Amino acid sequence: MLGLFLTLITQKILYQTDYRPQFKEIVPKVLELPKPVELEKIEEPEQVYHCSCVRYIREFVDAPLQDAIDYKPNSTASVGVVAIFKYNKIGHVALITEITGEYFMVKEANYIKCTAGVRKVKWDDPALIGFYKK
Repeated sequence: MLGLFLTLITQKILYQTDYRPQFKEIVPKVLELPKPVELEKIEEPEQVYHCSCVRYIREFVDAPLQDAIDYKPNSTASVGVVAIFKYNKIGHVALITEITGEYFMVKEANYIKCTAGVRKVKWDDPALIGFYKK
């Protein structure tokens, strides 16, 4: 019996150093900011706020809220209505200037940091939440 005990004590335990789990890791999907389609920069006077999308659209429409993430859909799409977007956890708003069957045009600021411009937005854009009108 003592021999069996000594044999168990003196045996080496081997560890595997290249362990790989047998299941796939679940990686959460992250919505990336899409690249602008046909972005056209707008030359405007200095008093227009290009580094804030909300302050920018307030130059054109009565938009009472201070933060883009606070805008909630309450309207359908039409010219002069605010389009609401959400990129990851960041809200964004833009003014609709034209509507077609495949897309709508928006006038916006800070989609590209501190830049004002216009772009086409497809109706199935995954960041589009809805539309707001006061």
